[in-house]
Amino acid sequence: MKTERRHELATNDLADWIGDKLEELKPYSTAIWATVLAAIVLVFAAIYWSRKSEAKLEQGWDQYFQARTQETVDELRDLADANPKSPAGLWARATLGDRRLSEGVNLLFEDRAEGQQALTDAVEAYEYVLQNAPSGSLLAERATFGLGEAFESQNELDQARAQYEALQSKWPGGAFSAEAERRLADLDRATTKSFYDWFAKQEPKRKPAASKLMPDKTPDFDFGKIEEHPFQPQIGLDSKTFGGQDLGAEKSKKKAGAEEASPEKPGGEKAGSEKPTAEEPAAEEKGAKEKGAKAPTDDPSDKPEEAGDEPAKDSAAPNESSAAPNESKE
Repeated sequence: MKTERRHELATNDLADWIGDKLEELKPYSTAIWATVLAAIVLVFAAIYWSRKSEAKLEQGWDQYFQARTQETVDELRDLADANPKSPAGLWARATLGDRRLSEGVNLLFEDRAEGQQALTDAVEAYEYVLQNAPSGSLLAERATFGLGEAFESQNELDQARAQYEALQSKWPGGAFSAEAERRLADLDRATTKSFYDWFAKQEPKRKPAASKLMPDKTPDFDFGKIEEHPFQPQIGLDSKTFGGQDLGAEKSKKKAGAEEASPEKPGGEKAGSEKPTAEEPAAEEKGAKEKGAKAPTDDPSDKPEEAGDEPAKDSAAPNESSAAPNESKE
């Protein structure tokens, strides 16, 4: 009994304490509920912002990979400007630097002014990436190597050497470390410096515009005079192949007209038709003799006599004798 009584008293004391505290907090109930509601709103806002950031980041990567497939750098530049600090935007800036570096090197052989401008754009892009990319990241390593190549293309060999050495010190055994070592070995050669000094003094001639290389008008010739290809029936040339003219039909018409216009020989024989000659039977007799057979003739005397048969009489003799009495009577 004492234990149950003691437990009941302790429960009553706890209830009284809670009641007293609620009474004390009652004047502040509005502020408390507002605080709780604000905390709930902040939690949902953080979740929404996180999901939105993930969606924007994913969209940025999609735009980056799509921009890389384009021939021009406009989409890369727009993405980099719209997302200057995002990972996709920084990678777009680095890729923009790669594109401008490649264009600048090629333009140095055609237009020095445009080539130098492209190399300057590449340097600015790489430097921006190095200032904003995470230190020690692959993106920073790539931008460092690109910056070294851009300086080397501008004949700034000391600055290029500094970037290659930074690659070896910050990223030993990295993705660009071996290539940086090769570039440093090349820069140590005296011939490399001599070549860059010589190349910087050259003034390449600009190529003419593509429009000047093409004729002003298409060649003027008759497609109908083109000789028929021996494989024309097999390759299926039609009226759409050569300027709307069906060469196969045209050639067929010409051939049919030539056959109709060919002259005929007297007796209804066409020109070019073959006529059997007397030499053909002689050739046949010669072949028969070679085989041991006698060639047949129209002379009855040449026929062999069979056993029991009488010699053939001359059919012309009776006719002559019968004709003699008639003449005597007359």
